[in-house]
Amino acid sequence: MTKSKIFLWLCLSFLVGIFIGSSIEELFFVCFLISVVGIMLIGIFWKKNWKVVILAFCLLFFVAGIFRFQTFNEKNISEIRQYNDRTDALISAKIIERPEIDGDKLKMIVLGQIDNKRGKILTIVPRYPEYKYGDEIEMFGRLKTPENFSEFDYQNYLAKDQIYSIIYYPKINILAKNKGSALYDFLYFVKNKFQEKLNAIFAEPHASFLSGLLLGEKNGFSDDFIDNFKRTGTSHIIVLSGYNITIVAFLLMSILSALMISRPYTFWLATIGICLFVIMVGASASIVRAAVMGILILIARYEGRLYNPTNALVLAGVVMVFLNPMILKFDLGFQLSFLATCGLFYLFPILENKLKNITNILNLKEALISTVSAQIFVLPLLLISFKNLSLIAPLSNMLILPLVPIIMASGFLSVLSGFLFMPLAKIFSWLVWLLLGYEIKIIETFASLPFASVAINFSWLLFIIYYLVLIIIIFLLARSRQKTLNYEMLYSRVSS
Repeated sequence: MTKSKIFLWLCLSFLVGIFIGSSIEELFFVCFLISVVGIMLIGIFWKKNWKVVILAFCLLFFVAGIFRFQTFNEKNISEIRQYNDRTDALISAKIIERPEIDGDKLKMIVLGQIDNKRGKILTIVPRYPEYKYGDEIEMFGRLKTPENFSEFDYQNYLAKDQIYSIIYYPKINILAKNKGSALYDFLYFVKNKFQEKLNAIFAEPHASFLSGLLLGEKNGFSDDFIDNFKRTGTSHIIVLSGYNITIVAFLLMSILSALMISRPYTFWLATIGICLFVIMVGASASIVRAAVMGILILIARYEGRLYNPTNALVLAGVVMVFLNPMILKFDLGFQLSFLATCGLFYLFPILENKLKNITNILNLKEALISTVSAQIFVLPLLLISFKNLSLIAPLSNMLILPLVPIIMASGFLSVLSGFLFMPLAKIFSWLVWLLLGYEIKIIETFASLPFASVAINFSWLLFIIYYLVLIIIIFLLARSRQKTLNYEMLYSRVSS
């Protein structure tokens, strides 16, 4: 067994351990037995049977995954949660993230303190008066334990960010302003200015749609418009995750290559472009993780190793999961990022080769193949998460997805030009306005069709079967492609 395969199996064992640790409690005795067996196997079979030794190390890495999850939970447990579901209390707090507008409400994540007990609190307050990142406040209200919804584990969804307490509409006094990190102040300032410029250039509903594509903001969407996205199976395009980042990565590579820019410059310019995109949208932990996946794609393209990316992909996943083990099971954004990247790594080159005889006009073919590849990989996760199957999703996505990279790129450039010269931005915005209008019309028209979508209970068994079949198909297609490449190489040598 090669070193790369050994590395892969050790990483996978660690990830499985993290998953088991997040699903089952009280595994100390089982971990102890597995560790003892692993150590004994290493001692007995060292230099005698390397396969058994590798299996033993996999067992130890499996235990290490369980141990990492449990110690992470114990270390990051909120002290302030002990005041949950008691009487009203006076809480000293600081707003540690940019407040999120949700209709007539404002959602704030604050770091609260009661009697030297600290912890993050999700705070729900009216839309006005406004509160900002870095404000130091004093709240009076009752902390509550988050409640799960019908089939949504809301407690663990918040716990992945170390939030175990929630407070609704407390009385608030602002004690001080602008007490946050200078770096985050700058990032939020950039994002707010970008949003302001975007709103000045585009009217509604185009402004909200573009803001959803570029920034993941859904504040301007009506409930009916959000429902239209669900019915047409296009909600994924306004969820800022690795899907958006990978689109940006491929688009940047395509544009720079079309401009005949050399590969080293293409790589560095595209990487800088992704970093600027991350800064623009606020550089939250989930977006940084998505950006890591996007940059990983660029590295694979730059090194010419797009067809053997497994170790790099798994290593990136292991590092991110090690830093926060909760994301493996409870962070949909991370899961979508990882699966979308898998689609671009494994399925994209196969589809690209199958369609190599089709003319790539303005790089639209590459954009379409990349979006379809990502979609095929994330579809089961979307079905099992949202319990909704759009019967017209294939057609609506076929009409919408090829234009998404173009809209993101041209929209981004239009807004940037607005910082230089607003009349120039207005000129650039006409193309974006037309494309956005087309997509909005497609979504509204398709959503109005009877039986556009149906509720579906996509089971975990179907989820597993889908990916097993997908893996087998990709393996067979990749092997067939490799044989074709070997034959063509041999034929060229014989001919020469």
